[in-house]
Amino acid sequence: MNSFGWSLSATRRLVYPFSSDLALSADYFRFATSDFVANSKRTGSNDRDNSDSERPSGYVASMVGAALIANIVSTWMMIGVIWFVQRVHYPLLASVGIDRARDVATEHQRRTGQVVGFPMAVEGVSTLALLAARPSGVSWVWPWIGAALLAVALGSTVLVSVPLHAQMADAPDDTVGPRLVVTNWPRTISWSLRGVVVLVMAAEAGWAA
Repeated sequence: MNSFGWSLSATRRLVYPFSSDLALSADYFRFATSDFVANSKRTGSNDRDNSDSERPSGYVASMVGAALIANIVSTWMMIGVIWFVQRVHYPLLASVGIDRARDVATEHQRRTGQVVGFPMAVEGVSTLALLAARPSGVSWVWPWIGAALLAVALGSTVLVSVPLHAQMADAPDDTVGPRLVVTNWPRTISWSLRGVVVLVMAAEAGWAA
């Protein structure tokens, strides 16, 4: 037997005792591989299902979208109002003489309520709605930042601006008007920042495309 034949024979003798084990290992490898692929497909399908289940769908999605639209519109209405108040109305109100301050302050409260009552109500309700459910793609942090800014604006209104208007209507003096101008800045800044927040939410929801 030549050297090549001897080597082949020796190789067969070495491999033969383990041939059944190798066959079993190959079968096990094929089974494990197919099982892994099947599990991967099932896992991917479940992940997609879970992802889809976390997204608002149907009627809920349309209501969430309507809440965001209402929030954007009402917020930007209030931004326009508050900047007009900051730059035009309050400086003029501060120039009113004490002899006319009561009448002007009373009329101011009546007319202002007619303008801002509805958009403020819409803004408040839609802000709460977005805390409960937000559009797909919108980070959870933005509705909460928007709500915090609205709380600052409304808190400043109730705790600072309203008492000053009441003082102007009941017992005016020369300091009330200038104080209205200065103390209105927290509301102006808060509503302006809210305008940025609602636009970010719209962009994340894909409305900018």
